Amino acid sequence: MAAIGNGSLEGAALCLLSRAFHAELAAYLARITYLDLSEVPGYMDELVGASFLPHTSPERLRL
Repeated sequence: MAAIGNGSLEGAALCLLSRAFHAELAAYLARITYLDLSEVPGYMDELVGASFLPHTSPERLRL
């Protein structure tokens, strides 16, 4: 594995100049699914609970 630094410029150039690369990118984009986590029941409670140190949850608070 090697670091490529900021590859966004190269990716943009490839997308503009290479039809094969553009087609490959389009295939990846077609498989992407958007999930709005704020609509997942309990997600926000877990997120807020995990942001405190030490991590807290209702189960851990019972002694």
